[in-house]
Amino acid sequence: MTVESAYQILYISVLLALGVLIAIMLVRSVITKGVMERILCVNMLSTMVICSIAVLSRMLEEAYLVDVALIYAMISFVTVLMLSLTHIPPGEKRHRFMAGHLEELRKGHRPEKQLKSNGEDSRNSISDTGSGGSSVSAPKGRDRSKHRKHRKRRR
Repeated sequence: MTVESAYQILYISVLLALGVLIAIMLVRSVITKGVMERILCVNMLSTMVICSIAVLSRMLEEAYLVDVALIYAMISFVTVLMLSLTHIPPGEKRHRFMAGHLEELRKGHRPEKQLKSNGEDSRNSISDTGSGGSSVSAPKGRDRSKHRKHRKRRR
């Protein structure tokens, strides 16, 4: 077996694995109920397609396919950004939306008491209070007084 045939086998196996993962993510994107989960599925799908294009570029020894992958990555980034901006409400509604989303995440995790009893670090879990005692749904903001002064100077 030559080195080139070994590389061909490697490329084909990676493309097959990525194809299976893409099919799984397509099914997952159809099954999920939440908008955020679907946006994440679309983002993961585009990442796997970019990887497939890069592997094809190396396998076929065609350098222009890397350019295609980079352009696809930029288009994918803008698409996910626009989907996120249109589906996450602005202003005060955003805080309520994100608080509800954090609540859904909390339901999927074990309670903090179980984490402490297992000897795991409780700071890495999503809980009502962090290590500093601050609430997750209302993070502490920065002191913006300096920024306000600079804005007044610019005017």
